[in-house]
Amino acid sequence: MQDRHDTGRPVLAADLTRGQDARRWPVFAQQAVALGVRALFSLPLGGSGLAIGSLDLYRDSPGPLSERDRSFAFPAADAITTALLALHAQEDEERGHTAGWLAAAESDHEEVHHATGMIMVHLGVGPDDALARLRAHAFSNGQSVTEAARDVIAGRIRFHE
Repeated sequence: MQDRHDTGRPVLAADLTRGQDARRWPVFAQQAVALGVRALFSLPLGGSGLAIGSLDLYRDSPGPLSERDRSFAFPAADAITTALLALHAQEDEERGHTAGWLAAAESDHEEVHHATGMIMVHLGVGPDDALARLRAHAFSNGQSVTEAARDVIAGRIRFHE
């Protein structure tokens, strides 16, 4: 979830059917509920200043994570982070420090930033609005944000007022 990425903190949405969580992400919540998801917990993978992904946990009933669930979920996210970083280090060593999967993920992130800047120029809007337009385009066309960003950079998509 983008909120998790922006803040680096877990997103604990205990009830997507109503209340604050449903209002925070109205389209996402509606579609998640239609698929049977009632609660979502997105835990950051990475550390301070390093966001490499998230561990997203879904539940078919509303309610917060219990202390027991927390005692498993947060250490699992830490273990996944450790394993992914170790894999990255091993790939670097084996390839003589050429770009591995983590560098490719960072490149995708840069493409989104680049496309957002292009949209800002085309529409004369700020970065938040430009990124929202890119996300909306990706969502409405069944693309990832990175795929849509690549189309913007290649000139296959142009945003006009």
